[in-house]
Amino acid sequence: MWISIAKAIMTLFLRLIWPIVILLNIMRGTLIAVIFIPSFLCVYLFYRITHWHGLYYRFLKAVVSYYMVSNGIRLKYDKQTFESLSKCVLIVNGQLDITMWWLFLICPYNTIKICPDTFFSTASLMFLFTQAGFYPREYFDFKNYQAKTFQAETYLSQEFVITEGIRTYCYEKQPTPFSVMLAIKQRVPVKLVTIKDPHVAKFSTLFTPQTITISMSEEAWVPTGDISKDTEEFRRLTNDLYEEDLGYNFLRDATSQSSE
Repeated sequence: MWISIAKAIMTLFLRLIWPIVILLNIMRGTLIAVIFIPSFLCVYLFYRITHWHGLYYRFLKAVVSYYMVSNGIRLKYDKQTFESLSKCVLIVNGQLDITMWWLFLICPYNTIKICPDTFFSTASLMFLFTQAGFYPREYFDFKNYQAKTFQAETYLSQEFVITEGIRTYCYEKQPTPFSVMLAIKQRVPVKLVTIKDPHVAKFSTLFTPQTITISMSEEAWVPTGDISKDTEEFRRLTNDLYEEDLGYNFLRDATSQSSE
């Protein structure tokens, strides 16, 4: 009996709330179409004429913030820690597209986000995103990486922050991250960033908000310049941190899987 009453109440509640949710989504889409698109075109045109990059950057940041708020995504992090970063490499657990947008919101202005090719679905998006510090991953070979000059490398010499995501669940199958190669080449400090449960963002709505916790390792690792030792040490440090924060030891699990 009580179960039937509860189901009836839930059904009635959903019938009342669902039209409101649909209406809010329509209003949000209308707001983006009516306000965002013309505003973006004006801001981008102004940027191309005046080369005032700060205005374009802040406008895009405001749009991304609006998207996060309207979808119930809340970021919990130490603001002072991230905003005070300079000339270092950040390695993040995860390669979700939205992960890069979170870093775009919390990292300082002088940050380059290294993204996989899938992040740039079209050439036009790649052109627009590069203006905001999103760059595709460059490919390298440890046999000749010292003699080659990479586009992202020039930003490190200008005190920029380089950040890149890795897949922790299959890390043992991945090559050394591009940004780590840059850190080894220029002996730049590397810090590890942990995002706890980034996948819960897909279940977040305005009525069911989700909080994403982002933290950074207290100590930085500085490469020695020795490729073999540095890559091995980086994997060990990454494994130790993410095992503690995420409960996943990819080096141990990879060994156990191969032995089976």
